[in-house]
Amino acid sequence: MQSYELKQINTYWEIMLTLFNEPNSTSLLSFITEKVKSLNTEDNNSWIFYAITCYFNPKTFKNLIAELKKILGNKLSGVHILIDSQQWVKKGQNKDDYIKDISANTQIPSSQITLTPIDYQNKLFHAKGYAMISSLDTSVKNQPEGFAIITSGNLTKSGLNSNIELGKIVYDSNSLEEFMNIFFQLQNNYSLSPQKEAELRKYQIIAKGTFYHKWHPTINLKIELELSSEEKKRLYELTNNEETRKKLEIFKLQKQESITDDPINIESVFDICPEPIPPSIWANYSIDTLLGQWMPSEISKLIEEEVEESKKILKPLLQEIGDSEKIAQYTREFNEYVDCKMRENFIEFSTDNLFATKKWQERVTAFFADDNLLNVFICDYEKINVSVNKIKFDLIKEIHNRIQDFYYSPNRHIGLGRTFANLKNESKQMEFDKEISEVKEKLKRHRLGALYYELQQNNQTPTPKNTGNKRLQPGDIFIAFEIINNNEEIKYERLDGVFIRLDKSHEDGTVDTLIYKTSESSKEKSIAINKLRTFKKQWLS
Repeated sequence: MQSYELKQINTYWEIMLTLFNEPNSTSLLSFITEKVKSLNTEDNNSWIFYAITCYFNPKTFKNLIAELKKILGNKLSGVHILIDSQQWVKKGQNKDDYIKDISANTQIPSSQITLTPIDYQNKLFHAKGYAMISSLDTSVKNQPEGFAIITSGNLTKSGLNSNIELGKIVYDSNSLEEFMNIFFQLQNNYSLSPQKEAELRKYQIIAKGTFYHKWHPTINLKIELELSSEEKKRLYELTNNEETRKKLEIFKLQKQESITDDPINIESVFDICPEPIPPSIWANYSIDTLLGQWMPSEISKLIEEEVEESKKILKPLLQEIGDSEKIAQYTREFNEYVDCKMRENFIEFSTDNLFATKKWQERVTAFFADDNLLNVFICDYEKINVSVNKIKFDLIKEIHNRIQDFYYSPNRHIGLGRTFANLKNESKQMEFDKEISEVKEKLKRHRLGALYYELQQNNQTPTPKNTGNKRLQPGDIFIAFEIINNNEEIKYERLDGVFIRLDKSHEDGTVDTLIYKTSESSKEKSIAINKLRTFKKQWLS
């Protein structure tokens, strides 16, 4: 800790300027707790803690108060804090519940704990200060005792422990009284009104989410070659004859302009492993906004986890079909084909056709080298990696208002849309517990496919209607991926088999085991269904 000036006041030494959180020096948090330990607790004084901050971490504040309570015991009789209003609302906390939580944790009565969001004429409330001051009701001298620190450090983990912060500490009663006067002036004159808090809650609701963008068109790795003028004309005349025109009636036949090939066929991996995020998730649990599809962060987290786990299965499958030797072989074959068909005047002699193979090879190589592109392919949407807190308040407000405009009748919407339509009181905290539970179940259902429906049927669990063709029959071929947990990381191992039946392994009669055989052997095998990550019924062409 580096001090720049010392000044004696009565029996105290006042540290005028101090740098906190420097290497090999005390932290602001340690400085506060050490000063509290040095207070005179032998008399009848009780102590009140004051905090003023812009940025705020609820857990950090809760831990700080618990530490101060541990030091002072019942001598700590009250806690008061002022926070910038927008920063408070962004935390998504219910003020009354948060105060009750601190009270339960410290045994300080809720009536003696105040938390006041400060709305200072639409300006950022950027002041920071901490004080432990004796209660005038119990002070023997009837003058405030204790200390106050005016500092740059916010009430966050980094502000108290790691950021380099500057501070000034005072002990004299005049300064302490002035600190309290300013504190209560701010609390009485600039506290956030209920109306303004309701307005800010609009921000908070949207802030509890993530934005995604759906690209159009979707990723494809096809190679396309333009036909020659003569070939276009020949094909048109071949198909546009009198008999065809009679059948078309009022419709017109579209001209054949080009030919395509898709040697990689990246979509084929979904024939082996289900596409992780079904379209119904996006339809029911996201909302279209000015910034893309909005989704609550809790559901977004489920989506991200599902994609990451699916990548462990899908990435090796994609690497197999996108093997560099295969790409090189396709490239050679395409070059030979283009050269031959140009000479035959089947395809156009053009720059696009001449470089079609090279561009295709670059596109394919870029796809397999870019993890973000892989995520977009697997998820079908791309996460917009911009913190909602950095988006202007007016834009967030406009997004919220548009959601309210379009989602106003619960009977007209399903899923997340209905949740917003049911939100009558804008100051009410919005929770998504029901939607989170539904998404978890839908993702599981999608992963296991026909096996999920068969399991529900055997356990007499209600299943969605119209599941006829999804039912498993003895002899159905499937591809599954077994969960292998080696204590270091979870891996997945491919399992090809032929379905026989589901069986019970529990005394309560719950069906939870898959009985199958392999194509190499007629011997029955079994595996617990909870050991399977995915299950895909194979349709014979």
